[in-house]
Amino acid sequence: MTEKEFEQIQKHADYGFHLIKNVHTVSLLVANCAYQHHERLNESGYPRGIKGDVIHYFGKIIAVADVFDAVTSNRVYRKAMLPHQGLEVLYAGVRKKFDNTIIEAFRRAVAIYPNGLSVELNDGRKGVVSS
Repeated sequence: MTEKEFEQIQKHADYGFHLIKNVHTVSLLVANCAYQHHERLNESGYPRGIKGDVIHYFGKIIAVADVFDAVTSNRVYRKAMLPHQGLEVLYAGVRKKFDNTIIEAFRRAVAIYPNGLSVELNDGRKGVVSS
């Protein structure tokens, strides 16, 4: 993706904010959190580059879910990661980009090794996750 294309992609946070804020049955808080879903604790995010204490807690939650969804979904430029690999991406950003408490809650709520997944254990045995 070129820099110009990436700048265009980044506008989706602004577009989403304006669409949601004009839905009068939806709280302005929802629009604001959607606007913040690419902000990061260390100010490296967009659209405003704000830091941790300025980002709404719900925006931080959405950021974690959004990244996990993005990396565990197929894209035209790469195959989807497995859930445990997606969690590793999140852990790599703990305290720099993402709130550790949120990631820990997310880890407890998400099936990292979903039913039906083929696995190879560290002793070489193979199996299929059943529960």
